[in-house]
Amino acid sequence: MRKICLLAITVLLCTACGSDTDHPPTSSINPDAVFVESRNFQLSAAIDPATMTPLETRSFGFDPFVFPTEESYRIATQNDLDLFNQQLPLTWQLSLTDLDLHSYFLIRAPACPDWFELAGAQSNGQATDDFILTVNQFTLTDVACAAVIEKLYAVFQADKP
Repeated sequence: MRKICLLAITVLLCTACGSDTDHPPTSSINPDAVFVESRNFQLSAAIDPATMTPLETRSFGFDPFVFPTEESYRIATQNDLDLFNQQLPLTWQLSLTDLDLHSYFLIRAPACPDWFELAGAQSNGQATDDFILTVNQFTLTDVACAAVIEKLYAVFQADKP
């Protein structure tokens, strides 16, 4: 009987305290935003995950058949950047001058009125250069957006070791 009472008390306390799902993340950009979901991206590069920093979201035009098309990209070397830029019109090409210090990651971002915010980056523990980038997606209700669908990519930067 004593074990059942302890179990019942534990369940009640856990239920009363709630969990992280009871308190979804809040946006650092707009406190009125509604949390949609968290997404994980497994990426590979020799970086310090603790230095992951969000940069501005980039638009790569409107044509769905024009590069870029992948969910994510890693740009860690000048060769990576050259290969990425070769497939873009000049007006959309990236200019990254500090590839000796940083690696860059482009993640396909949602369209208006949604956006991503960095939730964290951590080593996945299985391979030395693999890590998981976590983003939270937020949205605003009752927002008017242009009828044009752009290819948006959230850009993140991290220090190389």
